[in-house]
Amino acid sequence: MQLTFVCLVSVCSGLELHPNSQKSFSYWVQRVREDRLSTYDKAAPPTSTRDFAASAAGTDVENQLRFFKVLKVSASEGTMQMKVWWRMRWTDERLSWDPAAYGGITEVYYNAASFALPEDSEIWLPDVQAYNARVSMTNEFEAAMAQVSSDGHVYWSRPGILDVMCRFSG
Repeated sequence: MQLTFVCLVSVCSGLELHPNSQKSFSYWVQRVREDRLSTYDKAAPPTSTRDFAASAAGTDVENQLRFFKVLKVSASEGTMQMKVWWRMRWTDERLSWDPAAYGGITEVYYNAASFALPEDSEIWLPDVQAYNARVSMTNEFEAAMAQVSSDGHVYWSRPGILDVMCRFSG
């Protein structure tokens, strides 16, 4: 079997690339990261952005599990293992910046291992655990960079094994 890859490159005069594609992108990313992390305390949670009266405390974290493959189901042991992508989103206004002040860039990446390994992470990470987990989710998911937008929205997606206890009937 032969695979052929074709790359098409078009050159247009007057075409301006997005600032995230410019040669100066690395310089501006470094400036954003240095400025944001110089006074950042990753042990302190972000300020709440809630706009309803239930509580002004806490940080809302949106969670999503994207199921990739069921690895093992054992009805006799009451367990199930799945390969999943665990995705989380939250807002941390301490990480926001004005793109105009930083060459127009709109996103940067930060090291984000897990809540259990704060020394391997540059930013605050939520402490989330499945109630019925047999093995800690912090140990079973790979470290991944967290994508941060200029408005402070954080997106963290990483693959791993979800090993849970289940009650089977029928």
